[in-house]
Amino acid sequence: MRVDILSERKGSNPGGVCQAHDNGFSIRGYFKYCHGSRIAGKSSFVPQHQPIYEAMTFEMARRLGLDTVDYFVLLNEGSRVSRRSRDIQFSGWKDYNFSHNPSGRLFYFMSKMESAPEDEFGASANSVLDCEKIFLDSILIADVVGKRQNYLVFGNNSGQRVEYLDLGCSFVHATDGFLHQKNQRPKIVGKKRMRNARGKLNGKSIVANDGRTVKLADLADSPRNMSVQCLNPHRSFPVADLISPNEIDEIQEYLIQGLVSSLPIFKKEGILR
Repeated sequence: MRVDILSERKGSNPGGVCQAHDNGFSIRGYFKYCHGSRIAGKSSFVPQHQPIYEAMTFEMARRLGLDTVDYFVLLNEGSRVSRRSRDIQFSGWKDYNFSHNPSGRLFYFMSKMESAPEDEFGASANSVLDCEKIFLDSILIADVVGKRQNYLVFGNNSGQRVEYLDLGCSFVHATDGFLHQKNQRPKIVGKKRMRNARGKLNGKSIVANDGRTVKLADLADSPRNMSVQCLNPHRSFPVADLISPNEIDEIQEYLIQGLVSSLPIFKKEGILR
């Protein structure tokens, strides 16, 4: 795979605008990656796995009926064998003042570039976002509402639709290429405590943003059976084949805590079933 860098760094993490080419397929978007951790205390999260975490966040948002742009994980399988092995070749990084060659990472996250609509919706767009915020909060997605670079608003006189461009990662955050943790450490660490907390979700469902009924226990279990979309090869891969069981456990701990904490809000908003 070849990735042509087409801009200086964009966003809060290393990366920017790019054109990715693989076996006759070409797509323009934004790429990003992570290279270090500043998480205090014990954690199973791996910096180079951040693109997988972000892809999982996109998938969870979609399960709650939120619209997102197309995303892809770029796989650099050769780097599992040797840091010098680079299945993904980057060009143009010197032209745009990148401090180093981005090649050699395990994974990269890429979101498809979308054109902004001509019309701006102002206050009505904010009301749409307010309605969707309860879903974002329940899966610990923060710092999206109010940051127009993270979403587009489409619509007409009959209504508006938000499409999210950048959700970050809900259960662990990344800035300047480093993981850090802003979420409260789960109080349900350990299999017994996690089972007990998950039990509070059994038999409960919510009406998702798109009107579907979503079982909360199924959503809580989704990290264990989730697949994410990759670009090279162009197909989905099970998360369990890409990250460790300990990482999946920790992700589920944060997700369950977020969902349980949101139960009173779901009830207040009339979407709890």
